[in-house]
Amino acid sequence: GEKGQFYIDHEDEAVRGAMVVENGEMMWPPPKKEVPPPPPPSETPATPAPVAEVVPEPVPNIFLDKLSDAVLAGISVSALLAIGAFGGKALTDMFSTLALACLAGSQVVYGVTPALHSPLMSVTNAISGMTAVGGIILMGGNILPQTTAQYLAAIAVLVSMVNVSGGFIMTSRMLGMFKIKGAEEDSSEKYKFLYFLPAALFLGLYVYGMYNGLSN
Repeated sequence: GEKGQFYIDHEDEAVRGAMVVENGEMMWPPPKKEVPPPPPPSETPATPAPVAEVVPEPVPNIFLDKLSDAVLAGISVSALLAIGAFGGKALTDMFSTLALACLAGSQVVYGVTPALHSPLMSVTNAISGMTAVGGIILMGGNILPQTTAQYLAAIAVLVSMVNVSGGFIMTSRMLGMFKIKGAEEDSSEKYKFLYFLPAALFLGLYVYGMYNGLSN
């Protein structure tokens, strides 16, 4: 009730249901509440909801996807070697830095789902081992090192590649935990050999340039 006045509301279902005795009078059980009658059935028949037509998703051609990636990589390395052969050392250094930055950035940002934070950190750690590029530059460009500095650079490349390979292996294992094993995964793994094509093209053009006086 009002402030300073004790009052028991019999209309309150919670209060009335908790009352047992009031002023010596048995108040239990509380009176049953009348249940309202159910609403009358609707005379208008219910219109069935339209069933949406299920359109099957197109099956991706994994072979063409992998082949296009391999062709793009081959064109990229060919263009980089062409710039190195005819553009001079300064231009080659700038384009090499740009290409590595684009490659690393695209793989970190677009190659991993943002929700997979741990694999993203792992692949970032692997790419941090790309300090091997600095060692490659200091190796002098010969088949075998000739000076102490070049030997140290070769050792630095070896140690850095341990970080690179280990990081990518661990990333692949972590990403494998989120994949559903099936036909698509098997097909994707089957066509990874296509990436050997741009690698072979790069090595072939590099050796050709070395033996034809294009050391830059």
